Amino acid sequence: MQDDTFVWLQLGGQEVLLRPATTLRQPTAAYAATAVGLLLYTDTLAATVTQLRERGLQLVAQPDGSYLFTDPDGHWFQLVDPQEH
Repeated sequence: MQDDTFVWLQLGGQEVLLRPATTLRQPTAAYAATAVGLLLYTDTLAATVTQLRERGLQLVAQPDGSYLFTDPDGHWFQLVDPQEH
């Protein structure tokens, strides 16, 4: 647990962070306003971004070095390098 509000799940080399949402809402147009988001770590951020862009995914670079994108249903994802975030 992290601050009694976040839960980290670990299995093998994979980790999942669960955080509570304030309300159950539909996906929003802005990441900061969304109630649900998925954070994905990659040790090869630049290569992963290039590969995903080559496959047609539109990623938006953030000032903190992460990248944001949505799935076809409008759910938010954040892609980060764990060493930098």
